[in-house]
Amino acid sequence: MIRSIGLSLYLCIAGSVTVGAQEATVQMAQPLKHEKKVFVDNETNTVFWPMALPMWVRLSPSPEPDAPSYLLQKMTRNTTMDTADYKAEGIQLDISGRQYIRWANFVTKDTLMLSFNSDGAPRLQTSFSKIPMRIRTRIAPFLARD
Repeated sequence: MIRSIGLSLYLCIAGSVTVGAQEATVQMAQPLKHEKKVFVDNETNTVFWPMALPMWVRLSPSPEPDAPSYLLQKMTRNTTMDTADYKAEGIQLDISGRQYIRWANFVTKDTLMLSFNSDGAPRLQTSFSKIPMRIRTRIAPFLARD
């Protein structure tokens, strides 16, 4: 009898809690939308170009910002893109990291490499030196590969 009263009481309490419960709605924050823009680090004279933006190459007779510039449009025979596509879509960068535009003088063999970084993340170099290769703990030894 006591068992049946206890069971009845439990079912009444559990049922009332279930009936009175409201469905919880979870609202997740929307991901932030960042404007894709070029960043120039004036201290290191480094340009960081977002991979999502196309790029074009222009020539200018002066480094001044208001100087006239001219879009390079003529393609050589061994390119994989035609001139109409280049004018319309520009160059799409496929990999992140350091990128180069190369100028080579055919007569004097002088070469100039103009560099910039794509995706805006500078490459960091990390080296682990003077770190013990074998670590012994109380539980079990850890042996790193040499």
